[in-house]
Amino acid sequence: MSEAFVGEIRMFAGNYAPENWAFCDGSLLPISSFEALYSLLGTLYGGNGSTNFGLPDYRGRLPVGQGTGMGLTPRALSQKFGVETVTMRPENTAPHTHGFMVSGQDATSPAPSPAATPNSMTFGKFTGAGIITGLYSAGTGTSSAVPMNPQFLDPALGTPTGAVAPHSNLMGSLAINYIICLVGLYPTRNQ
Repeated sequence: MSEAFVGEIRMFAGNYAPENWAFCDGSLLPISSFEALYSLLGTLYGGNGSTNFGLPDYRGRLPVGQGTGMGLTPRALSQKFGVETVTMRPENTAPHTHGFMVSGQDATSPAPSPAATPNSMTFGKFTGAGIITGLYSAGTGTSSAVPMNPQFLDPALGTPTGAVAPHSNLMGSLAINYIICLVGLYPTRNQ
C-alpha cells in the first residue's frame, strides 16, 4: 500500500489486515507500542488511557462526517447513533380509521353467505356455535342466532391493525472491512 498517515482509515476488501494496519473493530492496543496513534486518538474510542486505547469500531456501522451540516443533527467525533430495527407504534402513524360494516341479519349459518371476497368490507352470516363449539353458546354445538345492531357499531372504531414488532431499518448494504494505519507518516497540523 502507498505510504499512509497514522490514523488514516480505508476500506479494504481482503480478509486480513495488511502489515502496519489493523481492523477497525474496537480492539484495545497498548499505548507503549503505538504512541503516535494514541497521540491522535486518545481514548475517543475506548481504553483506560494509562496502558491502552481503543480503535474505532466500524463493525455493522457506517461512517458519518463529524460536525453540523446545514439542517442536520450535530455529530461529535466518535459518537455512535442509529439502530438496525425500529418498532412502529400507533403514535408513530398518522391518524386514520378503518371502515367496519356488518349485516343486520341474525347469524344462523355455519359459513359466510354469500362468500366474502378478500377485498370485501362487509361481514356475511357467521356461525353461532356450529364450527367452533362454545363460541357464543353453552357449547351445545347447535347453531343459534346472534343478533347484531349495526347502528350500535361506530365505523371509526375497531381493533388495531398490524403489529408493533420491530422491522428492519437498513438500506441495501455490502459488508467490507475498515482498516486503520498503525505505522506511517505522522500527520502534521495545517498552519
